[in-house]
Amino acid sequence: MVRGQLVAVTHEAELIAVATVTDIKAIKPGTDELTAKIERRLLGHPSGDEVHFRGPHVLAAGERYVLFLRQRAGVWESVAPSGTIFPAKASDDRDYQAAIERLLAAFKQPDNAQAEGTWAALFPALRAANDTLRYNAALDLIAFIDAGHPPSAAQRQQIEQLLATKDLDPALRPILNAVMHRR
Repeated sequence: MVRGQLVAVTHEAELIAVATVTDIKAIKPGTDELTAKIERRLLGHPSGDEVHFRGPHVLAAGERYVLFLRQRAGVWESVAPSGTIFPAKASDDRDYQAAIERLLAAFKQPDNAQAEGTWAALFPALRAANDTLRYNAALDLIAFIDAGHPPSAAQRQQIEQLLATKDLDPALRPILNAVMHRR
């Protein structure tokens, strides 16, 4: 089953940054050693304004992404599953920052409040301009329901209102309909 990755990578990362990839060296099939210039830190504090890390062979030099990294044995590595990328134009920064900050805040809440905080983080991302952010937020809502956290009556009402809008991303409509029919 396809799952969104925004919640998982945000939870696992020690460093989350908006950065532009500046250099790529293949080190083995499917894995590259990359250098990226950090433009904005959303979590963590690497030294300097560059980060060197290992990541999947799907990132391109000159492109801007939200990177989700952790350090293992002194080496930064991507926590995103192979093939999962979060491209980011400058106009996407506010939506990514809001979703990630809300998720990080939800993770710090007591267990009984985390579900509400996670819903509150993901729902606004459904209206983000960035396709990848919108799609991952919607898929994460499905996974969240499947993990035993169904939407409240108020959250169902929000989803119904979103489904009623004419400008809703057509790719989200079947996912949100699935959210409404899951219990």
